[in-house]
Amino acid sequence: MTHGYGYAPSWPRRNKGLLALVGVVGLLAGVIAAVLVGRSSPGPSAFLATSSGEVEFITWQPVGNTIQGTIAYDSITGTAPSQTVSVQSTPFTGSINGSTVSMKINGGILVGTTTVTAILNGGTLSLSFIGSGGAFQTGTLAQSSASAYNAAVAALHTRVQRANVLAAQQQAQAAQQQKRAQDEQTAQNDIATLQQDTGNLGGDLSALAGDVKQTNKDLAAEKRDAARGPNADGGDCYNLDANVDYDVQSNVDYDIQSSLDYDLNNLTSDIHTVHQDVATLQGDLQTIVSDGATAPAGASSTITAAQAAITQAKATANGDIDQANADDATAYAVANGIATGSCSGDGPGNPPAPVPHIH
Repeated sequence: MTHGYGYAPSWPRRNKGLLALVGVVGLLAGVIAAVLVGRSSPGPSAFLATSSGEVEFITWQPVGNTIQGTIAYDSITGTAPSQTVSVQSTPFTGSINGSTVSMKINGGILVGTTTVTAILNGGTLSLSFIGSGGAFQTGTLAQSSASAYNAAVAALHTRVQRANVLAAQQQAQAAQQQKRAQDEQTAQNDIATLQQDTGNLGGDLSALAGDVKQTNKDLAAEKRDAARGPNADGGDCYNLDANVDYDVQSNVDYDIQSSLDYDLNNLTSDIHTVHQDVATLQGDLQTIVSDGATAPAGASSTITAAQAAITQAKATANGDIDQANADDATAYAVANGIATGSCSGDGPGNPPAPVPHIH
């Protein structure tokens, strides 16, 4: 493959580092050739080759019967947005015979002393070498100057800077898109959680309704026992003490103070959970607006439905509480109502404090 270049040519793209080993040798050989030809005829003392990702610059000066010079190699390394410009500078020495230049380089780009050759033709420096793939290749550097080299390096830095800025912007955009997707998914998950927790309120209300049904049943049983009078089943206030009072304190009171209170605690806890779910989802929606994402369908309606369910649950539960309190008050009144005559004072006394409403 042959590459021809003008004033600021592009050097063939290399593998990682400056060049494939042989390519580097070829380039250095060309540098020496250019230098040595410069001794016998007016020739340039500087050559430049550029590509989109590399800049090679060769300079030399005669020293007696030899030449001494430097090859500078600047290349883009890394991946945007962390690209940098890598700089290598390697000295060389050489000699010239006609248009053929021999040069030696030790260290820097190459490890150990290596001799290469190149041909200087007018204002160009031509190299021939075996590439890393085993194919014969040629390359040409054009006559140039230090100012052209500086400009090429500056362009390389500009290219790196632009690539890094663009990549950083793309990464930021991708991160923002990912954040929006996460916001939307989080809100969707929280909608499902709110709907599930709102559904739990129905179970709590069913349990309360069952509790009130039981107090009604136990109150009815107490009334049947009380209708037999305080002295039924053997006299001496036996029915009042053993049956009616028991119905009041061990059945009706138990229904309220154990079962009803337990289920009320479950309901208030679940209401609190739904309140928290609503606040969480409202926070999700605020985050979505802030990040420019799209709120999931049904988010607002789910919040509205949950708030309505809370209001209804409180009203229903407070109605059950009122019924249970009324049953308890009635149960005590019935028992105390038959505690008369010789059974006076054997009634259950005053009922406990009524169960308060939930708020």
